[in-house]
Amino acid sequence: METIVDGVWHWYDVLSDLKAQGLEDIEVNPLSTRPHFTSGVCNGHMFTLTWVKDRYALLSTPEEIPELVSAFSEIFEYRPFAHYVLNQYVTFEWDREDPNCRFTVLQQKGWNPTRIEEA
Repeated sequence: METIVDGVWHWYDVLSDLKAQGLEDIEVNPLSTRPHFTSGVCNGHMFTLTWVKDRYALLSTPEEIPELVSAFSEIFEYRPFAHYVLNQYVTFEWDREDPNCRFTVLQQKGWNPTRIEEA
């Protein structure tokens, strides 16, 4: 994530980083991008990403897009620990600080998370 400077990841850097991971059918909405949020379209499906560098990320899509999850994992340099469906969106979560605690929180909220084991 060298393109994140002082916590800011500009939309054009998000797009460039995703394309560098081999995603061709990818768009990032420049008007949606905030310091810790962006949205776009991958393979015709919308996505949103909320993140804090080296701490956590949440990727939500109307259906699983494995290549997008994989691309973000490579960019973040760590893997998601869980996924769940909430409000008809599949959400993948990364947590570098304490994924076990976060998993417990997700369970307590009744979101029925599925743990993703390290490969």
